[in-house]
Amino acid sequence: MTTTTERLPMALFAVTYVYGGSAEALTEHRPAHRRFLNELEAAGDLVAAGPYDDDADPGALLLINAESADAALELLLPDPLLIEQVITERSARPWKVTIGSVR
Repeated sequence: MTTTTERLPMALFAVTYVYGGSAEALTEHRPAHRRFLNELEAAGDLVAAGPYDDDADPGALLLINAESADAALELLLPDPLLIEQVITERSARPWKVTIGSVR
């Protein structure tokens, strides 16, 4: 009997970061954070990412290709800003494009 492991289809997840660490730590570790995100983008795991551009609480939005919300968050565990506790909150939700395209 042959069994196969079936992979779940990739979906798009909106990951929200909230920055709550020090501004100095954010500035210090931002270059490594961006290198990490560029690697994810080159691998096809990251569709887009960027900080919010308003006066509300600082944070960012990332669009991640993953099999689940948990998998999207797991993929981001090595983010230097998370390791250095600049990211104090994060969440992932499935996001479906109905108009336009981001891929």
